[in-house]
Amino acid sequence: MKRKGSILIIVLWALFILGALAVAMSGYVSAQINLSKKLSERARDYYLAKAGVERAILEVKNDITDEYDALTDSWGANDAAFKDAKLGDGSYSVFPASYAAGAKVVRYGLSDEESKINVNKAPKDVLKNIFQIQAGLAEDEAREIAASIINWRLPEDQADKEGANAFHYQTLDRPYEAKNEPIEVLEELLLIK
Repeated sequence: MKRKGSILIIVLWALFILGALAVAMSGYVSAQINLSKKLSERARDYYLAKAGVERAILEVKNDITDEYDALTDSWGANDAAFKDAKLGDGSYSVFPASYAAGAKVVRYGLSDEESKINVNKAPKDVLKNIFQIQAGLAEDEAREIAASIINWRLPEDQADKEGANAFHYQTLDRPYEAKNEPIEVLEELLLIK
């Protein structure tokens, strides 16, 4: 009788150890399965993004207007090619970065970076023309704003006589320093006279 009881205890201990081992193995295996799933999704997302880039390159190569580029070209706005394009069990969309952050209306396609004006490198005449043509300002006012932008981005000793200089910003109701360095964020333009 004692022998049957000790065999029962050994069997129960063996079952307990095997159960604990099964629980430990299931935790390890489920973690490995989750990792494998994430790696698979990551690879899929990488190739979907790569497909979007390749499709964008194809659209630019197939552009039939050799003389000029415009946002009305097939690569500029093309929902059929760039909006939720299905590929395997996923899809991709291509749109300019400026539309990515919460835009209400999204234009699917590409943006021509070459035609953008760098506010840190644009000469005074280019800036003046932008304010005259796009904002409809008078030539004198447009010239003063352009000179003020140039003064903001250049050292004080290189300031343009027509634009606001460091002294102007110090005489305001709430004075602040002129940066006299390149513009880092677009919102800085709101600080410039």
